[in-house]
This record gives sequence, C-alpha cells and structure tokens, in this order.
Amino acid sequence: MQRIHHFRNIPYTLGLLFTMLLVSYSVQATHLRAGQITAERISSVSLTYRITVTIYMDRGQGNADSPSLNVFFGDGNSAEVQRVTEEAIGNNTTRNIYVIEHTYPSPQAYTIYFAEENRNAGVLNMINSVDTPFSVETRLLIDPFVGLNDTPILLADPIDLACVGQKFTHNPAAFDPDGDSLSFTLTVPNQDIEKVVNGYADPSSASFGGRTEAGGTPFFRIDPFTGTLTWDSPGAAGEYNIAFKVEEWRNGVKIGSIVRDMQIIVLDCNNERPRLLLPQDTCVEANSEILKTIRANDPDGHPVRITAESGILESGFNPRATFGPTNFQTGGIPQGTFRWTPSCENIREQPYRVIFKAEDNPTIESPLVDVKAWRITVVGPRPVGLTATPAGRSITLNWSDYSLICANAKELIIWRKEGCSTWEPLCEVGVPAGLGYQEVGRVPASQTTFTDSQRLKKGLKYSYRISAVFPEPSNGQSRASQEVCVSLPLDIPIVTNVTVDQTSATTGQITIKWTKPPVANSTDNYKYDLYHFVGIRGEDSTRTDSTKLLTLSADTSFIHQNINTLDTGHTYRVLAYIDNGTPIFDDYSELASSVDLTAVSAPSSIKLNWTYDVPWANIKHLIYRQASPGGAVHLIDSLPQSSSNKLEYFDKGTFQDRKLDTDSTYCYYILTVGTYSNPDIKIADPDSLANLSQVACAQPTDTTAPCPPRLAIDSIKCESFNDQALLQNSLSWTPVINIPAGCDDDIVQYKLYFRPTNQGDFTLLTSLTQGELSYIHANLTSLAGCYYVTAVDRLDNESDPSNIVCQDNCTYYELPNIITPNKDGKNDVFRPFPTPRFVESVEFKVYNRWGVKVFEISDNIMLDWDGSSNGSDQVLPSGMYYYSAKVKFITLDPNNSVQKLKGWIKLRK
Repeated sequence: MQRIHHFRNIPYTLGLLFTMLLVSYSVQATHLRAGQITAERISSVSLTYRITVTIYMDRGQGNADSPSLNVFFGDGNSAEVQRVTEEAIGNNTTRNIYVIEHTYPSPQAYTIYFAEENRNAGVLNMINSVDTPFSVETRLLIDPFVGLNDTPILLADPIDLACVGQKFTHNPAAFDPDGDSLSFTLTVPNQDIEKVVNGYADPSSASFGGRTEAGGTPFFRIDPFTGTLTWDSPGAAGEYNIAFKVEEWRNGVKIGSIVRDMQIIVLDCNNERPRLLLPQDTCVEANSEILKTIRANDPDGHPVRITAESGILESGFNPRATFGPTNFQTGGIPQGTFRWTPSCENIREQPYRVIFKAEDNPTIESPLVDVKAWRITVVGPRPVGLTATPAGRSITLNWSDYSLICANAKELIIWRKEGCSTWEPLCEVGVPAGLGYQEVGRVPASQTTFTDSQRLKKGLKYSYRISAVFPEPSNGQSRASQEVCVSLPLDIPIVTNVTVDQTSATTGQITIKWTKPPVANSTDNYKYDLYHFVGIRGEDSTRTDSTKLLTLSADTSFIHQNINTLDTGHTYRVLAYIDNGTPIFDDYSELASSVDLTAVSAPSSIKLNWTYDVPWANIKHLIYRQASPGGAVHLIDSLPQSSSNKLEYFDKGTFQDRKLDTDSTYCYYILTVGTYSNPDIKIADPDSLANLSQVACAQPTDTTAPCPPRLAIDSIKCESFNDQALLQNSLSWTPVINIPAGCDDDIVQYKLYFRPTNQGDFTLLTSLTQGELSYIHANLTSLAGCYYVTAVDRLDNESDPSNIVCQDNCTYYELPNIITPNKDGKNDVFRPFPTPRFVESVEFKVYNRWGVKVFEISDNIMLDWDGSSNGSDQVLPSGMYYYSAKVKFITLDPNNSVQKLKGWIKLRK
C-alpha cells in the first residue's frame, strides 16, 4: 500500500518539484468508490478459504488504477492479491475482483481487511475524501462446533443513483448459501481497521438540508431484517458514502459479519420514482410451485422495467427460480412473473430474500428506482397418512414413510395434546407454542410407527400430529400433519367428585363419587375397592403406594372422615368387581385428587396456590373469600381453564375496591367446575365435577413504612468552644403528626445512621425504642459527621431517611514567632500555642534567609523544634527564619481539610 510522506527543510526548487509530484499522485489516486470482502471454505479437511475482494473504482479520465491489493488475513499474514477481472457497470464505474486462497492455522475468529489509498474526491459526508484511505473488513469465525461456513454473498452492486427530494431505496440482495440468519446494521466507513474516516456525517443530517417526501425531517436507516436502505430524502446533490454490516447467525450465535462500504450518487432531477407493488411475505411447501405477479406503476407514466436479484435466481442454484420479463414496458401496468418450485433440498428455517427493483426510463431526466424485498420461506411438506389405534393405556400411531417425500429429513416429532383441535397450519412449521401440544417423541424420518404410553388417561381424548425437522445448518421444518383424535377404551370407573366437606387437621372430611365403567353391562352388580393416597399423587403411583380403604357393594360414593384436610390434599382411585370378587377390567380408575389450596401472606395481599390431579378438565376455578373464619362468603374472582394443574392467584383487594386490612385474617376456598372432553362419558348429576378445596387462611403483610421523622442537632459555636468540654453530639427528632398518603404512624423503633464526613455511605449507629426521641453521640474524638434517622414498624418496614443533619469541628492551629533555645525552660522549643484542635497531621519546614531548608518534620503535630537543623545537635545561629506548614484538619468536608500557613520565626539563643 502506497503512502504519501512529508518532507521538510528542502530547497525551494526541489520542494516545488516534490509538491507537483504529490499533487499529481493525489489526482491519480482518486478512484475508490465502494467494496466488500467475502470468504468461501473450499476444503472440508483443511481450513482453506477462497477470499474474494470486490472493489468499485471511479474510472473517469485520469484516475488511478489498483491492479493489486495488499490483503490482511487476520492471522498475522498478508499477501499482495492480483486482480482477476474488471467489468464496467456504468456511471464511470468498474467492478474489480481479486481472489486468493488462504489456509488458516487453527479454529478461531479472524478479521480479514485491506486498506487502500485513496477514495474518490468530493464525497460530501466526510472530510477530504481524496486523501482518505478506503478500508473494509470481514469477520470470519472458524469453529468446529459451528461447522462449515461461507460468508453471505451480496448480489447487488453498491453504486446507486438518487434524486434530491425523492425517497431512495437500495438492497444489497444478500444471500447466504448455508441458510444462516442475516441481520443488518448501519456503521461508519473505515479508513483502516477499527479506524473510521474523518468527519463522517449521516447523509440525512441537517447540514445537507432536505425534507422527506411527506414534508418531515429526513432520515436514513436500514431494515434489520431485509437489509433495505431507505433515505427519505436527499437534500443536496453530490456523492455520499455509507457503510453497513451484514451479520450472520446460526442457532442464535453470531458466526461472522461483512462490512460493505457503498456510494450513493445524488442528482438534481425532475422525476418521480416508480412504485413497486409486492405480495406479502409468504411460504411454500417443497415440491410445490409458487407463482406470483409483481407489479409497478410510475407517476410520470414513463416506461418501467422490473428486475429481480436473489441467490435463487442465480444460474448455479438448483432448482432455479425465474422472473420475467425484465425489459422496459410502456403502457398498461408494468409487471413480471415470478415462478419457483423449490425442492426438499431448499427447505430451511430462514426465508429466501428476493430483491425487486422497478426502474423508470425518462426521456431526459436521470432514471429513478424503487427497491423492495420479498421473503419466501420454504417449508417441508406435511406428513400424511396418520392414524391412531388405542389399546389398554397406550395409543399406536402409524403414517406414511416421510423419507420417500423428503430424503434429506432428519427426524420426525410426535406432538400430543388433551382434547381435539381445529387448528390448521398456514405458514407455521412444527406446532407453535400456545396450542396445548407437547412433544412426546422423536423418531428417524424413515420410521412409520410410534407407540405412546406416557401418562395417558382414560376418559380423555388426545389429538396427535407429526412434523419433520431437517439437519443443520438450514434447520428447516415441515408443516404439521392433519390431526388424528382418539381416546382410550372406557373400561374403568369414572370418578366425578373429590370434594372437601370439612377442613380440619384431625376431623377433616372428603366426599368421593364415581360411576360404573361406561362400556360395562348395566345389568351387572358391582363391588368397588376404594384406594387412598395422602397428598397429590401423579400417574407414576403404583398399586402398592396406596391404602385400600374399603370394599363397597353397589354404592358409588364414600365419605372419608377424620382425616387431615387442613395441611394436605388427598388422592383416590377405584377398582370394579363383579359379585364373586373377580375384577371386571383389571384396571384402576384414573387418579382423582382433591383441590389442595394454600394461602400465603404477601405485601398488602394474599397469594393463593392450588393444585390437583384429576382425569377431567377443570374449565372454571371460582375463588371464594371469608373476611374471617365463619364470616360472610363472597365470590371474589374466577380463573378460566388452564393447561397446568398448578394455579396461582393474588388477592390484592380489588373485589369491591376494598383493600385488604393488614390486621385482619382472610379465609379462602376454591370451587372447580370440570368436564370430560370425551362425549362417550355422560354425567347426569349437575353437581358432578364440581369440587371444593379445603379452607386456607392468611393475613396480608403490611408493606407500608412509617413516615420519616424530622431530625435536629445541637450546633456548636466555635467562638465559645471549650477545649475541656466533652466531645459529643446531641440529636433529637420528632415523628410526623399529620400522616400523608403513602406512609403510616405504626412506629416501634427508630434507627440512627452516621457517617464521619459529608461523603461516603452511612452506617447504622444505634437503634432506639418508640419512646426514645433523642440520642447523645458521646466519647468522640471528632465532632464532624452527618446523621439521619428512620422509623420502623412492627413488620420491620423501614421509612425513608429523614433530613440529613451535619456537624463540623471547630478546627484551630496557630504558631508563635519566637524561639529561645537556651534551656531556661521558656520558649526552648517551637510548638503551636494554644493547644491545636482537630488536627490530623502537619508538614512543617523551616528555611534560613537564603532560602535553604534547615529543618523539616511531618510526624508530630506539636512540632517541638529545638532550633537545630535536621541531623545536628547544634542550635542554629540566631536570626530570622521562615516557615511553611501544611496542616490537615479533621473536617466534615475532606476536600477542604488542608490549610497552608507561612510565617517567620525569630531565633534567639
């Protein structure tokens, strides 16, 4: 890469010659408009990549050329890369391709870049573009866990025309050959790696003027999903450079990025741009044709041609999409036909982008364009032939071999939900969340059968669907199959009620009811064994987990008494027998539990949690509340059917807009109303499937803190400060009398906080009872410090801090001006007088009349200088001496703690 050097101290003639040469070089070097770097891995064994640099040059008369570039690979190596092709693309611009292969030493992230002098002259939104280098970079992640990866390809050239006052749109037509997800962000053009150009300005900044087509403030942005650039609208003619980053993602991890630097040439023109009319983003099943008409119109009636760019339109893509005609059309509505029949190999998670451009052809004015992106998602065909066969407590599914439809499918997912479904997938793949389906299995794509025996309940209907998934990196999926809805044989008793009649830890009571098996002979007489579990038990419970309560003849109900219903739920199941004791169907009924409710104190509210395990669907949950045990009962709210058997509710006092009293206890119970989704189960009793929980009580937590008190401190008058007085601060406070909204007067304690300066954190000094409204902070060595007080209620809710009060020290330090070190006991040493107050340290220095330092001390605030110099026992000669003292006081404000003193000392022997 060539550099321009600066020369000094050269003869005038020679200097003029150098100046002419430099000017000539500068003129010749004004040629770089736009560019980017892409990389393609060409070996599955070694880490060898084919790196392609594409730059766009202004090839106007007299402009320089770059037959080679110096490319840096990001691993400490670089190479001079020769140009492979040069092709004119209009606007005095050529597309130049440079290609080199490079093998990286190890997996890691590498930044590939080049920097070349110089950009073309006159770019409006940067300073002195002619002397500004051009640089772009590409971030390449080589990771064995990511797999083989190529960077995206940008199919549209980065040189485009715009008109003053007309909305400008452009799309790079990014295509990722691996099917990775792409995102787009604006960035600033670079002049070297991690070094932006000088004085860059956004093209829509106020310095260029202009308005949007609708008359608003101009803007320049990029769509992060489609990559479409929009500038609405240019305000000044000229050339502008912008840059954007195309980021590549796989499984939520960013695996690379490309920075493209592009140039927009804005012209003054009297022309309105054409308008494209695109269909909505869509999906298509593999092996099915997508056929769409793309239309445009031109406000000026100029001829318009519509063109398209996309990786699926390239000659190497299989099967290739088509679009045409692409010639200028006059009269009528300009239009073209897009046609594509993707194969299973084209299935992927990310949509394919097709970039359409409508370009007009005015007679005199410059042509204008409208660019829009259309996204097509290719999904797998639906699996077909799904059937379901129930037997016992399992259901066997069968379907047609999906590998005969798409040989590249990875596996099939089996989905199940309780109840039948009317959902019909459109562009959704798999089964979206929120429909109630759960994944119950995965099998190879060539497998055609699956048996589900996971916690199936007799009495319920089950909807099944299957969908296909495809391998990485494309990660495509198919649409879900048609559903098959089936139920298990109803050869068991049907439980209808497990309802709590009485809540007690010792005398609780629950009523259990059931019906005969729906498929049983109605004339037979039955006996029933009733089994009991303590707690809410799941389907994994076995016969040995339960306790047999009793055997009933003919009866289909039982009242279970003297049990603990206060602290736990209870679960039951039934086994049917004929008169001689032989099991009819040798299978228990489904487990059915009571509704187990708990109430927990919460801030100004009560949290209710309830759970159950029942074979029916509880379609309604009615919440009842008593103001106290035995009080009036009110229905305060209800919850609809939930896919979970664990529910939660906060009573925040919204019923009748009456807040909960934090001094009151509230009791609750839940009434669930259920139904069997199987139409073969017919329940005649209207009270069946309506069940009560136990009663649970709690008291709301009080979270309202008291009001902050008002704090005062006895201030100190320094002019009358007594050195012999005890060092202590006297504080007092008063609680708020008129209680405002948002706090209360429930005070049981005060907390006093302290910090020794006006900076830093407060720490707890002491806690006092409700009646203590003053405190003496005694036995101090310093009076300096700040205080605040808080009020605390019985539930430990602490108020906001009171006002902050502070005290400062009465600092004092004074030096005399004479010393007579003659050992007569008077003024033999030089020391402060009277006694210093609140002094932390002193740096003291003495100088003779010629400015020579003769004494220095910093470890004794009393100084005690005996008139000698440092390191000598001899008293200095009599005469005039000068001192400086840096005194650090103990003060409230550490920033104002240091004072500097200067003076003279007369030394007499």
